[in-house]
Formats: sequence, C-alpha cells, structure tokens
Amino acid sequence: MIIESILSVDDSEADPYLSRRIVETSVPEAAFASAYDGREALEKLEDPAFIPTVILLDINMPGMNGFEFLDRYERTHGSEVSPVVVMLTSSMQTRDRERAQAYSVVPSYIEKPLPRDWTKEVRDALG
Repeated sequence: MIIESILSVDDSEADPYLSRRIVETSVPEAAFASAYDGREALEKLEDPAFIPTVILLDINMPGMNGFEFLDRYERTHGSEVSPVVVMLTSSMQTRDRERAQAYSVVPSYIEKPLPRDWTKEVRDALG
C-alpha cells in the first residue's frame, strides 16, 4: 500500500516540523497535516476530504493525550479500515510501548525524532 497522507499529532512545534521535513524527502507525494493534540486530531479525522494513511502520534500532550486519542478513535471507528498509527514519542518506558502496541491500529512504536528510514516499517504494516 502507498503512503498517501500523514497526520502528525504532537503539541511540540519542532517535532512535526522535523517530521514534515523527513516525510518530504522520503515520501514527497504524501499530503501532510498537523494537529496539536488528540481532540484536534479527532476533529481533522471527521473531514472526509482528509483520510490519512498514517498517523504519527505523540503520547504526552495537553488536553487529550495519545492514549486518550486511541481509546476514542477505536470506539468511534471500530473495525473500519484505519490508518496505521505510529507512536512517535520521546517515552522510552516499556509500559508505554506495551500499552501502545496493545491497540490494533498501532503496529509501530518509534522514539523521536522520526528516523529517515521510517517508511519501511510503516509500509510493511500497511501490507
């Protein structure tokens, strides 16, 4: 499957900027959007004109954090075909990794910053 669009969900200004730069070099044809927290991401996902292939999701954010987003996302979207959610976080805690990977839509857990070779793992998860 092709990576067509990416939604970065992160309260930092620097991390989405760096992710965008890496995406522009690794997948230049992909659309890129950002959300400040989980609530804003859920609002963006309500727009049928923008259905991301990949969501880059931070864990620690004000408002609605990454796990709260995943709980709400799974409740509202159920078994629909979902974008791949890549946890892109600075948390190196084993319990965060295990918790994230317990969600069916999270096949990948990457520590920040987004590595240049990030697409191989994501493409494998997309099938």
